Amino acid sequence: MRNPEHGRFDDAGNPKPVGISSTVPLRSLLGRIGKVTYELNTIAVGLTCVAEGKGKKGAIALNWDPPPDPERRKLLVDGALSLACSSVLVFSADIFDAYLRELANLPWLELPEETRAIVGKSKTRAKAEGGSYSTSERFDSLAAQFGFSQPSRMAAFELMVKWRNAIAHRTERPVTFTRERETQLLKLGSDKTTCRSQTEIEETLRDFMSRRPPKPNQVVLLVSNAVRLSRALDVLAIEQSTSTDQKMCAVADCILRSHFNLETREKRNRIKKLHRLFALGEKSRMAVYLQILEIGGISRVPGAASPPLSRLYLKSLASTSQSDFVRRFSIDV
Repeated sequence: MRNPEHGRFDDAGNPKPVGISSTVPLRSLLGRIGKVTYELNTIAVGLTCVAEGKGKKGAIALNWDPPPDPERRKLLVDGALSLACSSVLVFSADIFDAYLRELANLPWLELPEETRAIVGKSKTRAKAEGGSYSTSERFDSLAAQFGFSQPSRMAAFELMVKWRNAIAHRTERPVTFTRERETQLLKLGSDKTTCRSQTEIEETLRDFMSRRPPKPNQVVLLVSNAVRLSRALDVLAIEQSTSTDQKMCAVADCILRSHFNLETREKRNRIKKLHRLFALGEKSRMAVYLQILEIGGISRVPGAASPPLSRLYLKSLASTSQSDFVRRFSIDV
């Protein structure tokens, strides 16, 4: 097992600076989205082999004979790629939905209870008032709380969510997009970091309104836009929730409290864990705290959105006795 002290202290024995660059929910989102887009690329490469007449003994080692007619192969490939793109868009939209829910459930995030309930999906509306809040409505609610506004990107996020719903509920829900959102969306065409041309964003909107399945470039456009949007909101949420040293220490307290009260659910295991922890020296104990904080999002990364966690906080924590530690974090032993 890796030594928890490894790389966490400078030559003088002081803890290296730690802060929050991204929330744990965002890290999870980036990992899952990265895996999905990689697998979509893999599918596209495999289908290219099928289009070239490969299959049974080609690059794809499957017991499947490709049609000899190139036109027939192209139809099969186009259909399979369309299915893959639709599936990836639906799955990706659901990943962003989960990100919002997990972000709202972060106990240290500064959110009013109503916003937390809406974003976390524990609050809904009567059917006559619109029913459940959509993913884009929940994003807008969270964004409003932090004073966050990127209208063009938020319009593209809503398009992704509505396209997801159009695919998943093809015969149930009408396709709609307000004129205001359409105007905001089309302005994204001038952002070369998101789409290749104005034509691409216009074609994306037309295909959605016509209920066509998304193309690979459209999936990439919408998903990458949602990633950028989520990153920007994540940073702002961190900055506002850790705007002072006192708030940053409160976040660290919250992470440690959650770890000792939730991660180790059985009282007997909690007691054993605490005895092992306080059998260590102060430096080793501080290293364990740093390890727990890293799991909770406070780590040694460049460009942290939060201020660094106070060294005085860490040294005070390391010198705290077991009985005081239990009282401080309200640990049930």
